[in-house]
Amino acid sequence: MKKDVLHDLNFEVDSAEKLAIVGVNGAGKTTLMKLICGLLTPTEGRILLNGKDLGVMTSEERYTWFSCAFQDVSFLPVTVQENISMCTKQETDDQKVVDCLLMAGMKEKVEGLPKGLQERMEKNINTG
Repeated sequence: MKKDVLHDLNFEVDSAEKLAIVGVNGAGKTTLMKLICGLLTPTEGRILLNGKDLGVMTSEERYTWFSCAFQDVSFLPVTVQENISMCTKQETDDQKVVDCLLMAGMKEKVEGLPKGLQERMEKNINTG
């Protein structure tokens, strides 16, 4: 038997507002964010963004509005640079990677790694 995590939820967020979603484990915070980002589809009802139904938006349209970092973290067994850019070294815009590190407050930390941006993220393959 499947049970709704969220039911009869209705709220509006003004463009000038900042919103924090808090609650106990299992309260539906991650489910709500995945619904808002379009990663899950509501079983009933709809989600509107500026009056437009998220269900009819393309992935590209939704991605211009939302970004989430979920708790379940996993790194690909590639370099720091490739994990940030999600591209091969040859396809990566190095300045964009550095800009991302600056915004995240991680530039100095990564520069302090033995291989810097080329440091591999998984210890078990970091032998060579």
